[in-house]
This record gives sequence, C-alpha cells and structure tokens, in this order.
Amino acid sequence: MDFLKNLFGNTQEEVWSQLAKYIGASYVRYENPKDNTILYKHKQWEIALDTTIINNTRYTQMRLPFLSKSECYFHLYEESLFSIENLLGLSNIRTGDKAFDKKFVIKCNKKAPIKQVFASSEIRELSQMIKSLNVEVQKEVYPVCAPDAIDPIPEYYADQLYYSRVGVLKDKDQLFYLFKLFSLIIDQLLKIDAVYNDNPGFELLD
Repeated sequence: MDFLKNLFGNTQEEVWSQLAKYIGASYVRYENPKDNTILYKHKQWEIALDTTIINNTRYTQMRLPFLSKSECYFHLYEESLFSIENLLGLSNIRTGDKAFDKKFVIKCNKKAPIKQVFASSEIRELSQMIKSLNVEVQKEVYPVCAPDAIDPIPEYYADQLYYSRVGVLKDKDQLFYLFKLFSLIIDQLLKIDAVYNDNPGFELLD
C-alpha cells in the first residue's frame, strides 16, 4: 500500500479528501477542516471517519452503527496500550495465531462467537498492520426513534463498532486498513449471525 503515499498530500484535508475519492466514499466538509468527515457505505452499513474532542484532546475516531442480534461484545487492543483493563465480567480469548495473540488482547462477553470472528486470517493479518489498534463493540450507543414520531422515546438502540486514537490520523495506509478492517469485521459478525442484515436506522451525519 506504499503507493498511496505517492498519490496523496500531507494535510488532513488532502489525505482524507483523496482517500474518500479513492475508496468511493463521501467527503463532508465543515467550517473547521478538522471536523471534516469521510462517510463510506459498505453494503447496508455506514462507516464514518471523523475526529472528536475529549478532555481538550482531539481524537480520530471511526464508527459503524449496527443492530445486534446476539449481544456479543469485544474489545481488541494491543497488549501495551492498557496496563489495567477494567472491562468487568469480560473474558480474554486466544485465537491460536501465535503472532496475533502475542501482540493483542481480546476481551469479550461471549467466547465462542468472538473466536469465530477472529478465526478470519484476513482480520488477524490486517489488525497486525494497524498501529496502536484499539477497536471495540460499544453497547446501545444510538437511540433510534420511529419515523415522524411525536414522542421522542427510542424504539430501540443501535450498537457500534468503534475505533479511536489520540491526534488526527493522516497516514494514508493506516486509514485505508481501518476501513477495510471494519468492513471485514461486520461481514464476519453477519456471517456468524451475530448482527441483523439491516440498516440500523440511524444517520451518522445530521
């Protein structure tokens, strides 16, 4: 993927807009360029890449809302990223891939289906190509109301696949790998019947 470095510029605006064009995604511009967003359509799901500010620190984040069928949750991260893991009630799993298991920790609430997700060699190989990888499934993030509902009480909540890292990520290859990884993970979750094959009914952009 080094050839991407010869195609794109160096600023966030240059890198993100050209990456969006390269992968066939929408690039949404805002008054502050750091708020710009890539919105990529993978089958019936939307994957958004943007930034957010938490405690005065800007983070790059990627989000993919979906409807859970089996309430399977996991947190994948590099061994060195967290000295203390506070995901109470979650178990650690091993994939049997020595290189992957040495580099990553996977915490989950249901071992069998999550082991099936990471049985994909393509997911394991791609994960190892992403620096400081930190990906998790977050529970009931997006409230979804019925269309034209007068009462704003949500009918249900959508979960999300989520990635974040400190700073504005401008590495073309890493960004490309992230979009690919999210697509592979949601496909694998669908394959094992852990998610509904439906649009979650939530718009990532207002």
